[in-house]
Amino acid sequence: MANPRVCYRCLSDDSELVSTATAADDTRDSSTSDRPLRTDGGRERQNQVETDPLEDATDTDAVTVAFRDPETVQITGDLEEVLLAVFWWDESGLVGTITEPIGGVDGERTVTVSSVFSEQQFAYGPIITGVEGFTTVGPSVPGTGDISRPNPDLEAYIDAVREEHAGIELEEPFPDAG
Repeated sequence: MANPRVCYRCLSDDSELVSTATAADDTRDSSTSDRPLRTDGGRERQNQVETDPLEDATDTDAVTVAFRDPETVQITGDLEEVLLAVFWWDESGLVGTITEPIGGVDGERTVTVSSVFSEQQFAYGPIITGVEGFTTVGPSVPGTGDISRPNPDLEAYIDAVREEHAGIELEEPFPDAG
């Protein structure tokens, strides 16, 4: 059984931050029905040897994540499942959050929060906080993805919403951070 390696790189293109990840093929037999719950993003942790993650990376393995605006993200690559993490403020200024699977990516996919979560009411926001992707089939547990990309413009988007709605007291979205 081969141990997949994951590589993370940040690229700058016309002042736009784009995150890139590559993953080597996982040669585990996916037909096994008694697979345990995946909590490590599909990576085997026992007996894993540290190697240079760029060594076996190829362009066909690359996954890019570009945050286009507060509620839009463009994902390029191949992922079996994507988790989208979002927060917003309700009418009273309290924070609401969602981290939900939104399906996979086969080539390219642009995701807009208001389209994916059309039943949800967003009084102020929404703002994507991050994207997590899984390259193998199985339960997708937040925090265990093969790629994980926080929104690099998160603070700027929060400030923009606060400025636009200056007369409304909006709860601090991440009181324990910092």
